[in-house]
Amino acid sequence: MKADWQWSGEWWVSTDAVLTGAWRLPRERRLALFFANVSEQPVAATWRFDSKAYDIRARKLRFTLTEDGDTNPQTRELTSPFEQRIEFKPRSVQVWELGR
Repeated sequence: MKADWQWSGEWWVSTDAVLTGAWRLPRERRLALFFANVSEQPVAATWRFDSKAYDIRARKLRFTLTEDGDTNPQTRELTSPFEQRIEFKPRSVQVWELGR
């Protein structure tokens, strides 16, 4: 993505189309991942995840996906490690929560 932030005249800034963040609760062994696709196009990626990297010592994980403020998020069980193809819709937000 490229935009003119106009803080002092013309100031062009480039950034990834999908902006990300993460929050971990080590004592609860939970992880939240945040994704915002700020572009006008869908973006696809492959997600490779191993719970050991986040000190979540469990093979079976509860995975909850919330999209764009959905009031009825999808929850399912995943087995770690895994690899999965994902797609971010244009101008959308997703929150993923993983835990035991």
